[in-house]
Order: sequence, then C-alpha cells, then structure tokens
Amino acid sequence: MSTPLTVCLLTRNDQHQIERALRSVIDLDVEIIVAESGSTDRTTELAQNLGARVVTFAWDDDFSAGRNLALSHVQTPWIFWLNPDEELLPASHSLVRSHLETDAGTFGYLARVQHIPRASHLDQFTETLDLRLFRNRPDLQYIGRAQPSLTTEFAATLSSEGSRVIPSEILIRHHAYSSTLDPAKLQWAGRLLRRELEDRPGQLHYQIEYALTLSLLKDPLAPAVFAQAAAQVASAMDDPAPPTSNVQILLEHILNQPLQAQIPLTREQASALALRWFPDSPALLWSLASTLFQSQQFRPASTLLARLVHLGQTQTYDPSVPFDPRIVGPWALLNLAQAQRALNEPTLARQTLHPLLANPEFA
Repeated sequence: MSTPLTVCLLTRNDQHQIERALRSVIDLDVEIIVAESGSTDRTTELAQNLGARVVTFAWDDDFSAGRNLALSHVQTPWIFWLNPDEELLPASHSLVRSHLETDAGTFGYLARVQHIPRASHLDQFTETLDLRLFRNRPDLQYIGRAQPSLTTEFAATLSSEGSRVIPSEILIRHHAYSSTLDPAKLQWAGRLLRRELEDRPGQLHYQIEYALTLSLLKDPLAPAVFAQAAAQVASAMDDPAPPTSNVQILLEHILNQPLQAQIPLTREQASALALRWFPDSPALLWSLASTLFQSQQFRPASTLLARLVHLGQTQTYDPSVPFDPRIVGPWALLNLAQAQRALNEPTLARQTLHPLLANPEFA
C-alpha cells in the first residue's frame, strides 16, 4: 500500500546524478515530483523512466519559486525533499515510514545530511541537520533565491501553534564532490546571491556567501563586500552569540588571507571571536592552529590540534558549516605529533601517531 508521502526534487541538467537520487527513494513506494527548470540534457527522460511526474517551469534565479511550484503539486499529507546530488540511505526507509504516523503536534523532522567531499571515501564526511520531512499545508511557503527557508510568517504560525520540528536519525548522503563549482557555476551562484541581496538587502548570511563567491572568482568587488559584512560583525562583537553561523566563513577568510585595510576587524579580534563564538568549529580551529604552528608557537598550536582530535573522536564538532573531515582526523593527528616533536615530547608524538598505523593512507 502506498505511503501518504510525496518526494520532491528541483532539477536542471542533472542527468549524471538524477537516477541515483530517484532510485534511493523508489522502494518507499511514493509519488515523486520532479520540478524541471529547463534542462537541455536527458534529465527529464531519465526521471520519467523511473516513474517520476515531471512538472516544468521557467527558471528565474529563484530556488524558492521552484520549490514552492513543486510543493503546489503535492496532494499527499507528507512531503520529503531531496536534492539531485543526494540519496536517501536505505537504512532510513523504515524510519521515514514510522515518522508518517506521528502525532499532529509535529510539523516535521530534521534529517542528518552527510556531506561527502571525496567519492573514494564515503566513510569520511561532515554532517548538518536540515528540515526534509514535513507536513503538507496550504500556508507552507519558502523564500530565498539561493538557499530556501521557511518564510518568517509561516515560522511564526508554527510557533504560535506549538508545532514541533524534531531531530531525526534519517540519513541523507550529499555527494558534495559532484557539486564542485567551476567558473560558470560560480558566476551563476554570484548572480543568484546578488539578486537575493537586491531583494532583501543587508542579510549578513548572504553577504558573506556573496563575498566568498566573488573572492573565488577573483572579482575586484570581493574586498568591499567582505568589508561590508565585517562591519556588521564588528557591530555585534559584544553579543554573546554570533549573528549567523556563516560568520565562521568570514572569520576564516580574515585569518587565512593577507590583511586588508578595508576590513574593520583585526586578526586578533577575529581569533578572539572565533574562540568565543565558535569553540567547536573545525575550520576555525584548524586556521588558528595553522597560524600558530607557522609562527612556531607550538604549545598553543598543540592545544588546538588536540581539541580537533577530540572533536573528531567524539563527533561533537559544530556541524553548521561543512569542512574537510580530515582536519579532525589524520591531518590533526599528524600536525599534533609534529608540534609535540617540536616541543621535545617524542613519547607523546609516537602515541599520537599510533592510530594512523592502521590507515592505508599513512601506513
């Protein structure tokens, strides 16, 4: 018997990955809706061959418009969102089915999304939480050209109703390596972010994303956009919590790049904010440890590297921004051992390196 669930995807020129995504949910015996935004390859054909219902729309640099269009075609009580470069892991099928029987006070479930940076190492990933399984409601709406989120009004309605969003053990594998941005994709992403900021100016999250994209494109506007974002962060320096988790990206940029006069934050201030706001952020701890190591400050560097090793072993790192998992694993161990040797602690260094003996990459 069919479940009361529809799986939705938004696609464009995804012929190389759409089959993997769709095959990962076919055994759920659900309706699949693919919102197609003008592919010129075999995406539509492949989706239809696997039983998906394809609805088309004119793309206008707006992921929320595409998502809302897909949702408007859903007639089942529940919706599961999947991106074309992802797959639902088989072990999660029974969990998805069981969640469909939940009480009316639960609006949806956060899935664990595993970001795989290297195709040859599926066991190495970072993990974030994202709302993927949720109830179908007529007032359900998303906003945001680049990264769709629930509208403020809808989120307020859920809050007033006391509706819950619950973390789940649902596992989605995101093949991040297949999303590597080439210059054309970077240009496209930059356009989306620029239009998003034109629609809703002053959004720090998107300012930082836009600045990073411009920087990767070596666009001369990048320093000015970074400076605008840094000014917002500087005005919130005394706040107990960061204005957005994306501030990690800005602080990492300040720590890793040559100091720019336009940026109203010093490296010392960025380091202090990193440790106060993001004490469990692998990317920031790695940047801070690298700076200390390069300046031969081996004792504080070893403290941060040991912290990275601990976060990796206990899986207690901050997952809000994806990172290379090797910096809480073998790379942290290797550099910690080097710091211990520099501190004339050879016994500790040997103990630190011991877990790597079983790793074929370092044996």
